[in-house]
Amino acid sequence: MLNPKSVQCAESIVNALLASGVKNFVVSPGSRNGPLTLAIAAASEKKLAHLSVRLDERSAAFVALGIAIKTKVPTVVICTSGTAVANLYPALLEAYYSDIPLIAITADRPKNQINTGISQTIEQENIFSKVTNINVSIDSDSGSPERCQQTTKKMIEKLVQNPQPAHLNVHFSEPLVPQVEFEFTGANEFKYRNNDFIDLPEDFKSKKGIIIAGATTQGLDTYVNDLATSLNWPLIAEPPSLAQVNRVSHHPPVLSALPEELKPEALVLVGRVGLSRAVTRLISEVENKIYLAAPSALNKLSGVLVTSDLAKIEPTTNSTDWLNQWLQLSQKAEAAVLKRKYSPTDILQVITNLFSSVVSNSHIHLSASLAARDFELMLTQPIAKKLTESGITLSMNRGVNGIDGVVSTAYGLALTEPSRQHYCLLGDVAALHDLGGFVLPKGETPVNLHFVIVNNDGGGIFSTLEQAGVEHFERVYTTPHGVDLAKVLSQLGVRQVAPGANQEIKSAPGSSSQVFKVEPQEKIKEIREEIYTLVKNAI
Repeated sequence: MLNPKSVQCAESIVNALLASGVKNFVVSPGSRNGPLTLAIAAASEKKLAHLSVRLDERSAAFVALGIAIKTKVPTVVICTSGTAVANLYPALLEAYYSDIPLIAITADRPKNQINTGISQTIEQENIFSKVTNINVSIDSDSGSPERCQQTTKKMIEKLVQNPQPAHLNVHFSEPLVPQVEFEFTGANEFKYRNNDFIDLPEDFKSKKGIIIAGATTQGLDTYVNDLATSLNWPLIAEPPSLAQVNRVSHHPPVLSALPEELKPEALVLVGRVGLSRAVTRLISEVENKIYLAAPSALNKLSGVLVTSDLAKIEPTTNSTDWLNQWLQLSQKAEAAVLKRKYSPTDILQVITNLFSSVVSNSHIHLSASLAARDFELMLTQPIAKKLTESGITLSMNRGVNGIDGVVSTAYGLALTEPSRQHYCLLGDVAALHDLGGFVLPKGETPVNLHFVIVNNDGGGIFSTLEQAGVEHFERVYTTPHGVDLAKVLSQLGVRQVAPGANQEIKSAPGSSSQVFKVEPQEKIKEIREEIYTLVKNAI
């Protein structure tokens, strides 16, 4: 007895993925994707694959994204047909603008059923083509198992050349369940091609420049440190970079009050940069710039060198005068902010408590919200050094800096090292936005993940932007919600840890959270303006 064609095709696809070194799969329940889901479940039972299950497709995609961010190996998210497919789009957008190797495998109805009015059918082929560099379609009825396997193998071969999101759409016809056991040929390790190194132009290296490092890939902080040493240039390091050599503390207010004589002539940008408006403004003002380790989406920029490779590190003859002026500026800013007094309900105090309370060798995932920007604001050179020496690592969804899927991404990251302590710093709106991400189906791998939720009852970040105070501001921007997050999360199975008098941060085993009620939204702008004024007066 043979398995149905759909099941044979699914078995071939899974075998091709395993043979290429792809091991991590995230699925959500559905009928049409049954052949793939059951094949992966069988491979997982044989210890050939790692399977995670989530209730909804959007959450599943962000869990897969988190796994791919940490492992750097292509990770697969699988869903059924119809609107389920569209729910993968946010995570694929993030993957595209970050060069994260996320593979979306979408199950589809047979080709002869498309555009016939049959339920749960849409045009799925090339639906993600704006954000997926690889788009492949397979028809289980017309293709042999060998063809299904070869098509999948060719897709992976393209990913070997460059980490990027990909879409594999598979038309499955009934029956959708196996009649005999699946057979697997084994699993291998995934390997990318080696990166190349480019030469920085000599006239460029001799300018008065700055290095800006952002969403760097794992292990690139050491490279950034070496580059800063080589060029004798100051370093603006945005989360999740913990590079520390020549790092400028409190760089957003420093850049906002920068003296004319310290404006740079050139920039080297490493990774995805531009979290704060001060950095974005600086990048737009400086004509001479080079992007290194840049996401391929930035290749559309004109007039500048954009490369996914790195520059060779060579000693320069640059004077240290330029660097010393910047470091003195940094020290003055640091001393000024250090003198400020903080109340326990000050959001900046929550950030400071997180710096001092995270356990050694833990990992912090940041939401691209106000909390993350305050994390950036308070991450000084000494703190970056301390975190690095304690084995702390950072991550953040920096591709498009959205708050979508932050909870699920954090779970994906934690799944790669379930016994390691993980933290996720986010705001109340980001938590509500991905509320379904807190729900773990029965039997899923438990992780040590502690959510530090800064609750100012709405979208506090808008209080810092030009929209602040306009008519209808509260209703359409800050959107106060009044939700008791601690109670909601308790109902979802997330253990609550009550903050003490000084709002200390203490994680508990498994999934836990602390909700910190901080200063109301009308105080947010006032607090930040105070920091900016302190720095401006100091420098």
